[in-house]
Amino acid sequence: MFFINLYNFLFGYVTVKIKGAKPERFINMLMNLRIKFWGIEKISENELNFKTASRYARKYVFDEIARKTHTNCEIVSKKGIKFLLERHKYRLGLYTGAVAGFILIYMSTFYIWDIKIDKSDYPNNAEIIELLENLGCKTGAYIPKIDPFELQTKAILANKNIAWIAVNIKGTVAYVEVKKREEPVTIVDQTTPTNVVASKSGKIVYMDAYDGTKVATLDNTVQKGDLLISGAVNSNALGVRIKHAAGKVLAETTRIIEVEIPLKSSEKEYTGNRAEKNTLSILGKNINLYLNNKISMEKYDKIKKTENLTLFNAVVLPVKISTSEYVEFQKKEIIIDEETAKDIAISKINGIIESRFENDKDIVEIKSKNFYGGEIKDDYYYMKCEVECIENIAKEVPFNTNIQTEK
Repeated sequence: MFFINLYNFLFGYVTVKIKGAKPERFINMLMNLRIKFWGIEKISENELNFKTASRYARKYVFDEIARKTHTNCEIVSKKGIKFLLERHKYRLGLYTGAVAGFILIYMSTFYIWDIKIDKSDYPNNAEIIELLENLGCKTGAYIPKIDPFELQTKAILANKNIAWIAVNIKGTVAYVEVKKREEPVTIVDQTTPTNVVASKSGKIVYMDAYDGTKVATLDNTVQKGDLLISGAVNSNALGVRIKHAAGKVLAETTRIIEVEIPLKSSEKEYTGNRAEKNTLSILGKNINLYLNNKISMEKYDKIKKTENLTLFNAVVLPVKISTSEYVEFQKKEIIIDEETAKDIAISKINGIIESRFENDKDIVEIKSKNFYGGEIKDDYYYMKCEVECIENIAKEVPFNTNIQTEK
C-alpha cells in the first residue's frame, strides 16, 4: 500500500466530482472500462467524489462517460509532484537549484568545514593547525577517513614540544585541545666534586663561598678561567677532602658592543597604484575569480586577507574568500649625515643592551655605558660602546688539580 501511495504522489492523482440523478452509473461505467479509482465519498443523493490516477484522468473520456450516464463531471483538485512541477514549470531552474543546494549542503556535512583551537597553552596555534593540515586534518578532509587517535599519535611524534593533543570532530568542525611539553626540572648536582672558576675577567667586589675553600679575594682582578673557590678542603681532623664547591662571586666586568650604520640606504615609497585578486575556497578547493594571473607592477607588497562566509552571521560555512591586494612601490635612496648616523648608532646599542643584557640572569647591575669611536669609513658610520657591569662570574667546573688560567 505504501508503494502505491508513493507512486500516486510522484506521478499525480485527481479528485473528481460527479453530479446527476444517478451518479452511480458513472462509477459502473468506470468499472466496465477498467479504469482504477478509489476513495469514493458520497456527498448527497445526487453527488459523489472519487480519486483516480492522473494517467486515467483524460477529459475526453470522462466527458464521454458523463454524456452516456447523464451526469456532470468536474475535476476539483490535482495533487502530486507531477502537477506541482507543471504549475511551476517556469521556475523549474529555481527549484532545481534549491534541491541541488540542499543536496550539496547535505553532502558537505561529511567534510570538515573548519578547524578551531578550543584550549591551548602552546605559544603558536597557527603551527598546530599547519601540523594537522600536513597530517590530513584540514578544511575539506573527508571525516570518515580521519582516525582521531591515530592523528593525535602522529602529531605528538611529529612535534616534540607537544605533550598532549586531542582532536574532537563535532558535526563539521574539528575542535583541538593542546598541551605543551613542560621543560624537565633541572636537578642540581651537589655531590660531584667541582671547582668554581671565573667565567669572565673582572675585579671582584663580592664573594660568598657556599662550600669549598676561597682562593680569590675581594678587590682582586681575575682572568677568565682563574680559580675562585677550590673543591679541595683541608681540615686538621680529616685532612684534605674533595667536595662540590659552590658560591657567588660578583665582579666588575666590561663588555664591548660594536655597530655599523650605513650612510646610504633605500626605503619604500608607495605610488598609490593597487590591484586586487579574489579567490574562492570551497572545502579546501581554490577557484580563482580572475582571468589574468599577471601583475603589471614591477615592485609591490602583497597583502592577503581571508575570511569565512557565514549564514545569518551565525553558521560558518566551508567557503572562504581570499583577497590578495598588490600595492606598488618604488625604491627611494636615503642619505643620512654623520649626526643622524650617530643618533641611530646610540639607539641601536641601547636596544642591544636592553635585549641582551637585561635578560641575562648573571648581570646584577649595569653601572655605565661609554660610547666612543664614531668614525666614517666606506659609507659606514662605526661606533663602539664599553658597558661596565656587575655580574656573577662564578662557574662550576669538574674538579681539576691543574686549573688553566686565561693568558
